[in-house]
This record gives sequence, structure tokens and C-alpha cells, in this order.
Amino acid sequence: MAVLLHDLLMTSAGASLVLMLTDNSKVSLGESAKLSIDEHLIGPSANRGGTIMKLLSGSVHSLVSSSVGRPFNYQIRTSNSIIAVRGTDFEVDYTEGKARIGYNGCGIYTDVRVHDGTVEVQNPAHPEVKIEVTGGFATTVPCDAPPLNPGPLGLAAHAVVVGAVNALPPPACPICVMVHPH
Repeated sequence: MAVLLHDLLMTSAGASLVLMLTDNSKVSLGESAKLSIDEHLIGPSANRGGTIMKLLSGSVHSLVSSSVGRPFNYQIRTSNSIIAVRGTDFEVDYTEGKARIGYNGCGIYTDVRVHDGTVEVQNPAHPEVKIEVTGGFATTVPCDAPPLNPGPLGLAAHAVVVGAVNALPPPACPICVMVHPH
């Protein structure tokens, strides 16, 4: 079925969804995810002018086509990050309301894993800090802090290890939600 501008795509538990864009890029939503289509412009000769999607919850995996032959603007945004892409294979997870050990009660995280290509990650609260994450690496954007320095995919999945790899102090966060393991 056709997807229109400003549509909200949602999946339930145990469900997934695959969206094919007009330039053959593929966007896959994981279970319990919400994604809005904020912009998808087509320019002259069917070249894409820009794509902006907002991940409101859950996970999205993007395989962005580089066959357009010119630079383009493809972004996944969350409440605390902007991920800009240049022909790549990457995943973004966005979570709210769950604190992680080592982050002083921060409860908002955007995790970016790059399998191939390069993405640029920033937090709109710190527009002067932009980091590039290349294939095989990952980063986390905790709350209103700048993105952490990239770490290897295998290590970056663990919040405590990411802090150790980056040697950064844990960021402060205005959302102080503590999650107690069962």
C-alpha cells in the first residue's frame, strides 16, 4: 500500500514492517516501533531531494541506496538525535523511560549501529558536536548529551563498556527514572 507524507507507521509486539522508498532504499521497522514520514522529496529526473523520518519508539534498520549518483539528504531523527546518512546499512534504537547503569538516571537513549558506510550523528542540544560513525562501529546519544565517541559494534552494545571505551564521564540527564531488574 502507498505511504503518504506525515503517515505514522506502527508495529505491534511480534510484528515487523518493510517500507521500500522510491530510490530503492529499504526501511525495516522492528516490533513495537513507531516511525513518522516527515519528508520524502523527489527532484528532477526522479532523484531524491531529501528524506526525513522520525523514530518515536523502537528500532528501525535502513538500507540506504547510493545508486542515486549524487549526494542526498537521508535522516532518521529521534527526540535527542539526528542521524544523517550517505549510502549505508545502519540501525537505530530509541528508548525512553529506562535508565542504564553509569548514566546518572538518564532515561532517553538513541543507539546507532553502522554495518556498512558512514553516518553522522548529533544531538540537537549540542549542534556543534557531530561525530562520524563508520561500518563496524556504534554510538549512543544519552539524554541531552553529545553523542559518545564510536566504539566497536560488539562492545558498544553495552552501556558500561561504551563509557569505558570512550573514557567519558556519564552525562547528566533531566529524566531520572530508575529501573530495577527483576
